[in-house]
Amino acid sequence: MVDPLESQAENERPKGNLFDYSSCEFIQPGNVMPHYSCSRDEIKRFILLSNDMPFPRDTIDLETNVRVLATRKKLRVCFTGDSMVNQLFHSMECLMSHFNSSIKRDLQNTFFSEKYRMNMPGSIELSFPDTGSVFSFHGIKGPCKPENQGKIWEKCPPSSTDVLVFNIGYLHCSNILETFSYSKGVNSKLNMEATASMTEEIISNVRRIFEKSEIILYGQPAPELVNYPNAKKIKKQIANNKFFRHESDRVILDLVGIEKSIAMQYNMHYVDSYKATKSFLNEKERIEWEKVFSLGRTDRVHFCLPGPVDFATNEVLELLNTKI
Repeated sequence: MVDPLESQAENERPKGNLFDYSSCEFIQPGNVMPHYSCSRDEIKRFILLSNDMPFPRDTIDLETNVRVLATRKKLRVCFTGDSMVNQLFHSMECLMSHFNSSIKRDLQNTFFSEKYRMNMPGSIELSFPDTGSVFSFHGIKGPCKPENQGKIWEKCPPSSTDVLVFNIGYLHCSNILETFSYSKGVNSKLNMEATASMTEEIISNVRRIFEKSEIILYGQPAPELVNYPNAKKIKKQIANNKFFRHESDRVILDLVGIEKSIAMQYNMHYVDSYKATKSFLNEKERIEWEKVFSLGRTDRVHFCLPGPVDFATNEVLELLNTKI
């Protein structure tokens, strides 16, 4: 028998900020899956989690933000980058289709990923027939590889791009991997001068090419990108701490500071994916379970959909609606 008090409490529970769009046709098998997906149970976990966690603002209104965006006339937004931007775009397209049935999708090309054992999107285009607005995604391994900087303006021509959304993709760049001492995990150090120099070179180059476009830099994500390969070592050292942060956290937080300050210097908007999604990570759980649990619990930008990425998506939506 259900306790009436428990039932009442459940009914009074605030509604989730996240939407269960797990039935979104765009992220179903055979129709190009996101890099990381998860079970419906895990999706429900994220939705419930969003009810219980404090956020800087009381609520986020994804539905209103999507509906406002759908009224923008002839807005051309181009997303390009690695798996971070891929997940962001999947979140965006599923939310937009959830609240706008007129959206059209053109999957222009795919490639089969041996790593993920699934078809991945090479290029996707979403269009709003009523307004003429177009949103496109083009996957590359980030412009930290010099050859990929040219691919940005090849795939997102400046003359036909009102808004560029990109990420730098540090971990695809060999000299930055060495700077991070990626294989050393907790002993990682950041060569501030070298990293700042490379970051400014990329940002200034993108700003110069897209001089007439608005630009959103999707910032470096979670510390786990450095810590994750060393979960066992970290577990032995600090798993008994109730709350903990280790040296490599500071590496990423320093990097966020570098990115943000240089982006502002070159008049770019900055979305801090670390800040937008950090509330969803339970580090102690991650270390305890190592690789046995869903990827949604291991970092903040390669989680399943829907999930924490929707909070970063909401920041992009608000920028597009209020600043751009």
